[in-house]
Amino acid sequence: MFCVKDPQQSKPLWANRGVHWVQNSRLIHIKSDRRLRTISSAIHGGGMNNLYDIVNFKVPRTYNCDTPKLDLSLRLSQLGISGNDATALMTAARLDDAGWAEVQGAQWSILVCVTAGFSNAARVCGEYLKSLEPGTINTIVIVDGYMTEEAFVESVITVTEAKAAALSDLAVTCLDGRIATGTTTDAVVVGATQPPEYQRECLIEYTGLATEFGEQLAMAVYTAICESGQRYILRQQNNT
Repeated sequence: MFCVKDPQQSKPLWANRGVHWVQNSRLIHIKSDRRLRTISSAIHGGGMNNLYDIVNFKVPRTYNCDTPKLDLSLRLSQLGISGNDATALMTAARLDDAGWAEVQGAQWSILVCVTAGFSNAARVCGEYLKSLEPGTINTIVIVDGYMTEEAFVESVITVTEAKAAALSDLAVTCLDGRIATGTTTDAVVVGATQPPEYQRECLIEYTGLATEFGEQLAMAVYTAICESGQRYILRQQNNT
């Protein structure tokens, strides 16, 4: 059931479900033909919303803006995207190093895209410097299925647990040498297509690790973070 693919190979399958994306050195833009129900911690378009667009923007490592929400709104406007229809994130990580993972279930499908940078790795109750250059883990999850509100909230827990497991296995550490559980600026977006027929026939009510959906969601996020994280680590080792 679980697979990892070149995202280009998955495009036709997801396009048939009304989900499209563009990836280049400036942004990763995921667009839906119908409004996605989303939960997000993003600066712009966070909380629970019904949105068409999810955009992850590349910013320089020297990025320093007192009004990041306004900045993101202007970036969306330049793309012709209404700020009311989108959630937007930003990262200093290289977007061509993004990790992608996909699961095709019998009654739902999951697509995950992660951009990872660990320059400000952090751990709960650990030591870290808030002044370090920006590095973040942005996780975008698209679900072709119908999720309850409770399932959305629980999915964020599952995504976060998968992130912590990936950082542990990648041996990402904080300043005090302990394993990091994230960075100081991580963000997550979970969006679902919510087709009405799915609500009747295969409603997703639970997304924790005790469920097949939650298990596969966690594995997809874990895999995508490891893929992007390994590329980041290799670049740091090679100073590229």
